[in-house]
Amino acid sequence: MTREIGIYSYDKEINRFLDSLEELPEAFICASDYVAHFLEIYLSEHKDRIRGGIMVTGYDGSSEYINVDGLITTAEVKTGTLGKRLAMQIIYRMEHEDAPYELTYIKPSIIFRDSVLYG
Repeated sequence: MTREIGIYSYDKEINRFLDSLEELPEAFICASDYVAHFLEIYLSEHKDRIRGGIMVTGYDGSSEYINVDGLITTAEVKTGTLGKRLAMQIIYRMEHEDAPYELTYIKPSIIFRDSVLYG
């Protein structure tokens, strides 16, 4: 599933997508721990569809979603630092309007875990 999801319909859209799959895959790579949270809820309610466990990864390292916090491989995104870096870039662009555009990469730390749910 790669299309855009409305902010208030993640659970319904993810459930609909998962229900449409004849068989669940061996792994899911989620765009965020928020998405992984909804996936885990679905998996916990449909354990009969799981063959031998499912690996789940997230992205952002959020501890907000306790059902996946500490269980899945994720990227630790330091949002405070990221926000400060973006603010600095905005100020630079305002002060140097004719400067060439730049592409900045910020590499998060990867937190590796077993990540196999219900296996």
